[in-house]
Amino acid sequence: MDNFRTEAPYGKQGLYDPHFEHDNCGIGAVVNISGKQSREVVENALRIVERLEHRAGKDAEGKTGDGVGILVQTPHSFFRKEAEKRGFDIAEDGDLGIGMFFFPQNAMKRDRAKKLFELIIGKNGMELLFWREVPTEPQILGTKARESMPCIVQAFVKRPADC
Repeated sequence: MDNFRTEAPYGKQGLYDPHFEHDNCGIGAVVNISGKQSREVVENALRIVERLEHRAGKDAEGKTGDGVGILVQTPHSFFRKEAEKRGFDIAEDGDLGIGMFFFPQNAMKRDRAKKLFELIIGKNGMELLFWREVPTEPQILGTKARESMPCIVQAFVKRPADC
């Protein structure tokens, strides 16, 4: 096994230091080989997360960890419904980009960051359709996790006509 800490295949260079290398503590993968989206794939992925309990790096409180999650295909039908609720039509699956943001809890700092994003995409010829705050359940978190929990928001950007 190639262990960065003992064999150091790469030397210290710039900001890279092999002493900071370490092994992962767990990963799982569930896929539908045909690329078909299904609830079953999500449920199986969540089962893996449950079985990798150590991955959440829980502290003594037992509720605060470094986080764990799953990656899924873009749920276009779900996002289409969310857009319709806000008066937007995103009929084609490739008609938008979705950015996931982990903003500060402080409303003033969060609004400033949102405005900066809006300015940047505007200067690059893109249009923000809407922001969507991602539903969360902070009551299940430990105190430390809740105190540092970001405000999780998605930005929906319209696909430029020339793209």
